[in-house]
Amino acid sequence: MNLVNLYKRFKPSYYQALRDLTIHVGMLSSTLYAMWYTKDSYVSYALIPLVSLLQVKSFVIFHDCGHNSFTPSKKLNYILGTVLGITLLTPLCWTYEHSNHHMISGNKENKLNGDHNHSIFHSLNQYKEMNRLQQTLYKVLRQPFIFNIGIATFILFIVHRFHILCMKLNNSLLYKQRVYQIVFDTLITNICLFIYLFNNKQMLIYSIIWSIISLSLGFIIFHNQHTFNKPYVKTTKEWTKQNSGLQGSSFIQVPKYLKFFTYGIEYHHIHHMIASIPGYKLKVAHEYLEKTEPEFKNIVKLSMTDCYHNLWLTLYDEESDRYISFKEADEKIKNT
Repeated sequence: MNLVNLYKRFKPSYYQALRDLTIHVGMLSSTLYAMWYTKDSYVSYALIPLVSLLQVKSFVIFHDCGHNSFTPSKKLNYILGTVLGITLLTPLCWTYEHSNHHMISGNKENKLNGDHNHSIFHSLNQYKEMNRLQQTLYKVLRQPFIFNIGIATFILFIVHRFHILCMKLNNSLLYKQRVYQIVFDTLITNICLFIYLFNNKQMLIYSIIWSIISLSLGFIIFHNQHTFNKPYVKTTKEWTKQNSGLQGSSFIQVPKYLKFFTYGIEYHHIHHMIASIPGYKLKVAHEYLEKTEPEFKNIVKLSMTDCYHNLWLTLYDEESDRYISFKEADEKIKNT
């Protein structure tokens, strides 16, 4: 598979990017105006799910800007990503950490000594070594409701205020961005956030609710993009970027009525193989490769039911090379 030719065929387009952005901004703006106009009635709360879904799409566009894949222009991607990041409470320098994820996903011997799966933090052997209190605490924190809502909220409102700067100072970023760029991205997002908090109290409760819902949906999607059985967990010698996409990333079978909001991020197997293809072209790229590449018959497809069940996969069992739930882990420990 020639990735250079693939990129040339499905490279970013000014027309499609700006057309989609215009439609998205129009929908989001009109929905927010309707919410503000009806803020004194319960009708406004009925609009929160729609705003939450639109913010999921905002994040996908923001994510593509970070990969410099939304438009052909790096400068325009930076401007759009910075503005979208303000609305998402996430500085654009978040994408530097996200680049780490692309570099090590599925590689258990990665140069950062980080988790090969960013939502699976411990193996079964590590879980066995925990004392009873540590096991109980980890079970509580990784319970799907708490993890995808409580932990997600903590990360959005607290961790995203400063964590990329901390990572840079700890030399844990593979890409060597300048400190002043990270400080600028972080400050501009935080300053705009505080201005919003103190000058828009009427809409504050709505903003908090839709931010939590959209981020929780994002956490659930992200978990399912790499957490399924059989997993792709390899040594550095075995690991390849192409296979971390084709074997280590899923194709989530999103219902047609939700595809407008997910904006191609469900085709994650292609995105991890070649991140420079924009989300709005991942569907056609998938359809092209499905016809021309035999290995595409073996990609991981997850139904909505699969995605729900995968939320309980919380540990990596090195012996069986599977992701398992706490229930399975406790049974294994009991029987040994």
